[in-house]
Amino acid sequence: MDLREAPYLRSGGQTLVTPREDMSVADMEQALTQRPMRRMQERVRHVSAPQTARGLLEENKQLIQEKLERKGLEKKHSREYFDRMAQENRTIMDRDKAKTMSRRSEHQQLAQHYKSKMAEKERLKANEYNSKLQDGVQIQFFPFVEGDNINRNRETQNQQMREEMRSFLQTQRDKRPPRTDMLMVETSNENAIKYPEMPFQRSIGSSLPRRGDSSATQPDASTGPGDAVAPHMSRHPRFLSRARDHMSRQLHDNHIRKVLDDKVQATRAELEAQAQKNQDDLRDWHEGLLVHDALRYDNGRARAAENRRVQDVLRNQMKESEDRRKREHQDIYGTVGYFGPEEKEVQPQDMHTELCSDLIQQMQVNQQRRSYDRDQKLRQEKRLIDNGIAEMAQDRHVQRHKAKQHKDVLTATWNSQQKIKSANKAVESIA
Repeated sequence: MDLREAPYLRSGGQTLVTPREDMSVADMEQALTQRPMRRMQERVRHVSAPQTARGLLEENKQLIQEKLERKGLEKKHSREYFDRMAQENRTIMDRDKAKTMSRRSEHQQLAQHYKSKMAEKERLKANEYNSKLQDGVQIQFFPFVEGDNINRNRETQNQQMREEMRSFLQTQRDKRPPRTDMLMVETSNENAIKYPEMPFQRSIGSSLPRRGDSSATQPDASTGPGDAVAPHMSRHPRFLSRARDHMSRQLHDNHIRKVLDDKVQATRAELEAQAQKNQDDLRDWHEGLLVHDALRYDNGRARAAENRRVQDVLRNQMKESEDRRKREHQDIYGTVGYFGPEEKEVQPQDMHTELCSDLIQQMQVNQQRRSYDRDQKLRQEKRLIDNGIAEMAQDRHVQRHKAKQHKDVLTATWNSQQKIKSANKAVESIA
């Protein structure tokens, strides 16, 4: 069959295909471009993205699972952060408590030391008079000893300085001893003239050694040959000795008594001032302890309030974050299509058993309470009925007693009237 004689293919009144020999290439391209497309054009997604609805659903489930895991990790991190902060606060509080306890123990030790010192001082002060009485005449009090104290201190300082200089020179001599070679001997500067010792006569009562005495002429074994001195240098010169005090008798000693009384008064005033000062120091110390305790108590309360405030702030922040997470979850997943029921955590069997036992126990308690209330109401109604019956019986007894009393009164009145009538008749009959 020839293509030119083939009929046109039609579909819905539209020509779909025409013979190729009757159409040029341009007409065919134009007809193809104007041809409507019945099938919806498919849009190809990215190569890595899912191309089907099931793949898209799986991807969404995977994203939801990843987000839930990320939320769980964030919650775990926040919980760990809160635990770490609580542990740090607890450590700080323990350290502050230990510091406070150590400080308190130090204060107590210091207070005990002060108390022991004060007790020892009081004991010495209390035993001072008895010790003076026991010493008796051995006590010689002279207040003017400043000069002797100054001289004693000077001698002590001079002796100390001499010892230090001697030790320093000895150290230098040990470190750098003198040279003993011939050059030093030939260049020596010792050019002093050595005079011969002159004979002398020893006077009676003189303490100088004799010429022929071996202890004076012969040097000591511990001294060297150059340490020998002249006999008159063996003792301190008399003209350089300290003059003796001249003891003179005075006829009037009022000024001495006045000076002694003034010294006694000054010493007494000084002792009283020292005692007052000790009392003031003790009072200040007690007040300082009270103030320190009050400040420590206030600081502890302020620190505890601050810790509570921080904990409240952390709880509020955690609550706000949880609410915000719920709102975000509701905003994101509230309008999405239904994916099935939410997964619930598997509850243990013991919890169900405990709940059942608790419900049964509550039902028993409620039944017992209802039965008790019903019995209580029945007892109350019975008591009310018994009280009403007793009251009615008492009223009935009172009514009977009143009726009997009334009858007795009427009978007595009737009898008295009959007696009066009979008496009147008897009188009338006699008349």
